[in-house]
Amino acid sequence: MMTRFGNSKSVGLTKQDNSTTIPGTGPPRHPDLRPGLIKTQQSQHPTTVGLQRRKKHAKNTLSEAEVESHARSFIQFISDNPTVFHAVQELSGNLQSHGFIKLSARDPWSDKIKRGGKYFVERNGSAIIAFAVGNNYNPGNGVAVIASH
Repeated sequence: MMTRFGNSKSVGLTKQDNSTTIPGTGPPRHPDLRPGLIKTQQSQHPTTVGLQRRKKHAKNTLSEAEVESHARSFIQFISDNPTVFHAVQELSGNLQSHGFIKLSARDPWSDKIKRGGKYFVERNGSAIIAFAVGNNYNPGNGVAVIASH
């Protein structure tokens, strides 16, 4: 027996034999991990409550199709780059194609970094650090850093 979850605009989530599937995404997933579906009643489950709060206060929200597109793109990136070395090489090419300039970690940067510039540096082929300098930046103004590991 097949049952459709959500409203008529859902992304085709189905339940068959007590497992949840999204067409074309591989193995069945846990029913509580269905994307885009948030319970309308208050729940004691902290994740559901947190999602409701975030959705209520979100300024920019993505449609289910946009979320699925980003997820598929990320999954493809992971599939195409099985190691950190592959990922750094892929990201390096992507940054260069978007106007970033590769810097050497061994050379001084004082004469290379300019206002409005976009740069990146690789470390040992296994780490990549990218940054952009604002057009209005003045030395001594400080910096903001966002990082991921």
